[in-house]
Amino acid sequence: MRGKSLLGLILLLALAVAVTAADANTNCSTDNDCGVNFECRVGKCSHKGMFPLRYTDILATILFILISSMTNIAGIGGGAIYSPLVIMILDYEVTKAIYIAYVVTFGGVLSNFFINVRMRQSESRLPYINYTIAALSLPLLLSGTVVGTILNKVAPDLVILVTLVVLLVVVMKKSVVKAKQLYKQEQQNKEIETESQATNVRNDNASSKSKPVSEEEVGGLAVEGAREGLPEVRRIEEIQVVGKENENLALRAEGEATKDKALYAQIDAQEKKILPMNRVAAVVIFTCIILLLNLIKGSSKFKSILGVQICSPVYFICDTISFFLSIALFFTMKHIIRRFAAQKTAVGYSSPFKFQLTDSKVNQLAIVGFIAGVLVGFAGIGGGLVMSPLLLEIGLPPEFASKTSGFTVIFTSFLSVMIAFLSGGLEGLAIAWFLPIVGFGVYLFAGILNHLIFKYNRKSYILFALTFVVIIAIIIIPLYTILRFARGPVSYTHLTLPTIYSV
Repeated sequence: MRGKSLLGLILLLALAVAVTAADANTNCSTDNDCGVNFECRVGKCSHKGMFPLRYTDILATILFILISSMTNIAGIGGGAIYSPLVIMILDYEVTKAIYIAYVVTFGGVLSNFFINVRMRQSESRLPYINYTIAALSLPLLLSGTVVGTILNKVAPDLVILVTLVVLLVVVMKKSVVKAKQLYKQEQQNKEIETESQATNVRNDNASSKSKPVSEEEVGGLAVEGAREGLPEVRRIEEIQVVGKENENLALRAEGEATKDKALYAQIDAQEKKILPMNRVAAVVIFTCIILLLNLIKGSSKFKSILGVQICSPVYFICDTISFFLSIALFFTMKHIIRRFAAQKTAVGYSSPFKFQLTDSKVNQLAIVGFIAGVLVGFAGIGGGLVMSPLLLEIGLPPEFASKTSGFTVIFTSFLSVMIAFLSGGLEGLAIAWFLPIVGFGVYLFAGILNHLIFKYNRKSYILFALTFVVIIAIIIIPLYTILRFARGPVSYTHLTLPTIYSV
């Protein structure tokens, strides 16, 4: 039944494209002669501005909030889904639709960051966003995008489309498998917890019946009687508390026995810091430099601020600088991680995080980030759609993988929004509407979903959200592509969300 409903929705959207496609540039005498997203100007139907709002604008905004909430829980920006929806519902031409998708993506991921930045793992007290992994993966993601974009220019459109669909199917299958495994484990844990609670209740009742408090104990030996009548479960709990206290004392004693107590405390604080500014600052500065290089080289969407011609020597020099700058930042971060690991070993520090950034893991991250970037540039999809599943593949828990991946999408979507705006292709009114409204809606809706997921300890729902988003992408992107080709020859690079390096 759900499958039929989803298919019906897609068919309705396809019908909307067919009905409204002819509205632009058709002859008219009044606005009533044009579609809902158009108005009559000088005898021709032209697309209206952002305001006044029509019901299609409200509908699109609501859909963006709902979809963005789901995508951000999964650690995905969702830009590859928004751009077809903008075209289908709001009737914008392709380039304008892509620019609006940038704004929606940025509003959602930025809002989700303000939710995630305050969240810590309950046992280890570690933040869910791993800024070290983000600082390692983002440079390789962007450098891989350069290579992927070059491949995109020489590959046939059909090859790119097939690659995209195959990639999405593989991601979906892996997400479903992991989601089922995690859900089964959560069910088993819940059954064990329920059985344990029932056993405690039975022991409590049995203990109370077998050792009632006598009248003499109540009258003259209240304290001693209370101790004798104490349920066995409470005694066990006291023993557990004492054991836990002894364990904590032993850990503290081990830390105090190190040669450098100050360094031990500093390392512990750094591990559990909610917002490590040194790593965040490195990513922010790197992003600003990449933005400047893109503005210098320009693209087919906007002119270079220095008049650089596309495919000129200076153009490729800017790409080369971006590539090697990304590599340099990665190796700098790798050196910092090695030094930090050596300090932890020297003072005997044991991290509460099960996923440890060993040399092999760092190398895996490099491969993951670069492959994700190549696929982003080649297939024209958002980095989060590839990055989040790949982080899961190297062993990062779902809640950490989704929130870390979402953090990296902030910077890629910021680059896209800034380039689109500075190039003049994105009107300020569209930013003024979609950015705060979608951001506020996602903050509320995604915040509620996050609260429920962690309250009921259902981390598998993060993976189910990822699967849901991928299924939507598998359906909507190829369908939209077919519709666009049916209307005439169109380059595939204009069909989905392009990367910041697209030309």
